[in-house]
Amino acid sequence: MMSLNNARGGVRTVSRVLAVLAVLCLTPVFAQTTVWVDDDVCPSTGTGTQLDPYCTIQEAICAIKDTGGGTVMVSPGTYTESLRMFGGVSVVSTDGPAVTTIDATGVPCTTSACVPSAINLICSAVVYGSGSTNADRLEGFRITGGTGLFRDFGSSTPPNAVSGGGIFIFNSAPTITNNEIVNNTLTNSTTNNFWGGGIYMAGGSYGSP
Repeated sequence: MMSLNNARGGVRTVSRVLAVLAVLCLTPVFAQTTVWVDDDVCPSTGTGTQLDPYCTIQEAICAIKDTGGGTVMVSPGTYTESLRMFGGVSVVSTDGPAVTTIDATGVPCTTSACVPSAINLICSAVVYGSGSTNADRLEGFRITGGTGLFRDFGSSTPPNAVSGGGIFIFNSAPTITNNEIVNNTLTNSTTNNFWGGGIYMAGGSYGSP
């Protein structure tokens, strides 16, 4: 009986292993991707290769955010956008802040679904929600024209505030380097509390940019 039970257990074990392997084989494995952006191709847009780049930075971010992430390489130009960043994605200019600008003047926020917000009609120039790590870079841009995000705490302590004109970071830890963050202005008619005209960071132990 003991050997029979062991035999049955062995069959069950092998069956379970095969089942797990089958599931793993059916699970897609995504690789990190490098895509390219160049505003010279606008209003047309390409497939994201260096010879056929995307028109906007946000389009490139959204194209790779659910496919393993990667790096968005941005050619010189002025990109009139408010960027919504996602974990696993780095955005890097090829030639630095002297010739590559993210300008959020008059631009609505981008939602987590990668569409313009119908509520936040002006925004920070760059917005990080939860999920980004030190491996995710924002590098080599002049970041300007942001007006911040309204933070509703649901109480008067701490007060509601407009935060993060240039860059808004909450519960995230990106690496932000070699950028010029200039001429961002926090503005809102419903509060006198303004936090972080250049950069706002919050999230306690979860946020360590």
